[in-house]
Amino acid sequence: MNYNENPQQAGEIIRLILPTLSRLNIPANPINFALWYEYYLGGKDELNAVLEEFSNGENSYTDDLAKDLFVRYIVEPDTAKIRTIGEEVRTLLSQLSAFLMDAGVDV
Repeated sequence: MNYNENPQQAGEIIRLILPTLSRLNIPANPINFALWYEYYLGGKDELNAVLEEFSNGENSYTDDLAKDLFVRYIVEPDTAKIRTIGEEVRTLLSQLSAFLMDAGVDV
């Protein structure tokens, strides 16, 4: 998650979230708050499309669905980044190890 909003931008998003959650009768817990924060940021089209269905009353919003959306659209992207960084570090360490072994042989 990368949030670079200034205090005014973040405050405006908060002012939009709370009435939305209230109107849709959704608890203002951290998971729901994070989902709707992302919704109002507007950067995740697929998540926004799903949340738009709830906003329009097309589908029922449940805690289980909220958790699934949270994992899929908020937690998983960061986990994938962490995995990629881990793989890059392993590759770098392997290359460094090979370099040091070669250097030791030359000495």
